[in-house]
Amino acid sequence: MSDNHGRSTTSDVDALPTSDEIKERLTGWMDRYCVPGAAVGWMCDGRTEIAATGTVNVETGANVIPDTLFQVGSITKAFTATQILQLQEKGLVSLDAPAVNYLPELRFADDALTRQILVRHLLSHTSGVDGELGAGYGRDDDCIARYVDACRSLGFMYSPGTAMSYSNTAFIVAGRIVEQLTKTTWDDALKSDVLHPLGLTHSVTLPEEALRFSTAAGHTVAPDRTISLTPVWHMERCTGPAHGLCATIPDLLSLAAMRMQGGVAPNGNRLLSQASIDQMQQVQLEQPPLPGDTQHRMGLGCALSDWGGHRVIAMNGGAIGQVSALRLLPARRFAVAVLTNSATGGLLTDRVLRWLFERIGVQPPAPVELPETPADIEIDKYVGNYDCFNGRVSIEANDGKLFVRYIEASAPSDSDDWAPLLLVPMSETVFIQQDPYLLTCTPVVFSEFEKGRPRYVWWGHMARRVD
Repeated sequence: MSDNHGRSTTSDVDALPTSDEIKERLTGWMDRYCVPGAAVGWMCDGRTEIAATGTVNVETGANVIPDTLFQVGSITKAFTATQILQLQEKGLVSLDAPAVNYLPELRFADDALTRQILVRHLLSHTSGVDGELGAGYGRDDDCIARYVDACRSLGFMYSPGTAMSYSNTAFIVAGRIVEQLTKTTWDDALKSDVLHPLGLTHSVTLPEEALRFSTAAGHTVAPDRTISLTPVWHMERCTGPAHGLCATIPDLLSLAAMRMQGGVAPNGNRLLSQASIDQMQQVQLEQPPLPGDTQHRMGLGCALSDWGGHRVIAMNGGAIGQVSALRLLPARRFAVAVLTNSATGGLLTDRVLRWLFERIGVQPPAPVELPETPADIEIDKYVGNYDCFNGRVSIEANDGKLFVRYIEASAPSDSDDWAPLLLVPMSETVFIQQDPYLLTCTPVVFSEFEKGRPRYVWWGHMARRVD
């Protein structure tokens, strides 16, 4: 419930579940979606409820507790964006200046397009940079600098600022700007400028720091529902600014509170001005709306969604066998954080978010489903290979239906590990991809038709037709 100005009321808090009720719901959903451990928390008008259940590791059986660390993946990007906005308030950087002003050594494959990348493009997935680099940059303090130096091998999918394609590389470059301007590592700058002022006592970026706390391990799920530990726990240190943070539910809710309180943390420390918060939550690029909660409006380090006429700030995270989500409804001073330690955790996060928002009368977008009646299209014009730096998207026809295979660049050409996924047309441009392993449906968009054939395919990332 809300008053005439959209603000939360006492009935909002009263409508929300207690930690015991959350835990009861979680137990059933975790079993259904093969999630060994999870933590959930909500914050509304000063009150907080947190529930944690399951195990951090199927081999040790240790319990998830409210202060268990999970890898929050790309929710890290909101923290890196906060660092850049802090530097802007100090007059050290401008969102509308070229990134090369702060990193003269920055080079991608096209020098002219490199010079067109603005700092705001780095924070909104609109830089145009194609792909990200693999492993091999080490654990030393210069690992981010080494990654950025190697970026000269990456080309462009489109001109900066003209489209959106998810880019971890862009946030790593933003992290390097932080290092240059603060004269320290991204990890240390994050601690001193964001984590400590926010009062986050558990959030860390390095594996050896996580060992001090209860820490979740990632898990995979086999087709027979067998749950196993992932062979690798954490991604390389150089990718930290994009997805390197480990955090707890209380820590994520503290970030949410700071964002909803005009830049002031729960402990009273001001991290950002209201003007900077507003900048982060302004639409940088808007794409045509798609089915479900597909995030087609990009802010700085976050996505901007519309849930039944309510503006929701959205942040999602995917790590190695871990999935997380953070949603803010600033007009109602309401936030929800969900952390899971399974590759199938996205199904759980969706159920939890839907349940909690519906409790206060906010209706999330309907889940993406296959259309009952597929659009009547000519399938042959979509068939072909679409390439990006990190691999190939192969669109194939079989028995009158379209299928997509995502093939990593490092995969052998005869690899059969990349199972085709069904593509069902909603229109000439929008298709729904069905993943029987993750039990999800995802929009896939074809664009820029030439002679009746699409030049690009987009599924969050973008690839260009090559045949």
